[in-house]
Amino acid sequence: MPKVPPTTLPILQATGMRTLCVADLNADGGSERTDGAIEPLTSYIASVAASAVNVITLQEMCANQYTSVQNALGSKWTGTFKRFGQMDGCHGRKHGLSIFTKGQHSDIEWWHLPHPEPDHDKNGQKWWGLLKVSYNGVDVYTTHIRSWDRVRKSQTEFVVGKVRRPNVGKAILAGDFNQTPDQTLIACLYEDWVECDNFRQPTIRVENTDKKIDYIWANWKPFQIFGGPIESPSNHRLVWAVIRWRP
Repeated sequence: MPKVPPTTLPILQATGMRTLCVADLNADGGSERTDGAIEPLTSYIASVAASAVNVITLQEMCANQYTSVQNALGSKWTGTFKRFGQMDGCHGRKHGLSIFTKGQHSDIEWWHLPHPEPDHDKNGQKWWGLLKVSYNGVDVYTTHIRSWDRVRKSQTEFVVGKVRRPNVGKAILAGDFNQTPDQTLIACLYEDWVECDNFRQPTIRVENTDKKIDYIWANWKPFQIFGGPIESPSNHRLVWAVIRWRP
């Protein structure tokens, strides 16, 4: 399995194509595998950015990790970070979502995801969210949905409702859904969105079982898509997708 997306992309015979190359990773917040080490993640994301990628979406990012990655990527990349809260058992770190684009992005929006438990907001623990930026005419969303069965339904419905708003144009949705492709909650996206990251390949190993729970979606049918999962310093694999379309 390769370590980063390719540095060059196959050339299509068709001319006048637009291309997004998206990389998505649950960075693990340094809590489960790397125990807070910043350098492995920073170096890895910098190597990803040196490939053909022009959009990077990250979940479970700590503020210090975000700053380190932004400094490593330099002035050609624009980053947005939204801290959603603190999770118990994660070394006291405050986690959030981030989106990096090669060049400027705008129209930043963010939302907390609903959580049915009344104590969830204590100590700033409401850390499940949805973040959006606009980049080169495409709305880019990233999200992290909780794995609990009693929470996933409301959070998935909330995310789907936001990305299906009537005023949404072309959009990319990437992130950790904590759901496998055969689960009914995520099945609604297959009705009118295209899965772009080489489909059913596993992105994480949980309880000795490989599962796919990380995705990159497009809300239109591109001319060409390809991609796949890649090993990373996180306990998740990075997923990447090349999305090409005619303007």
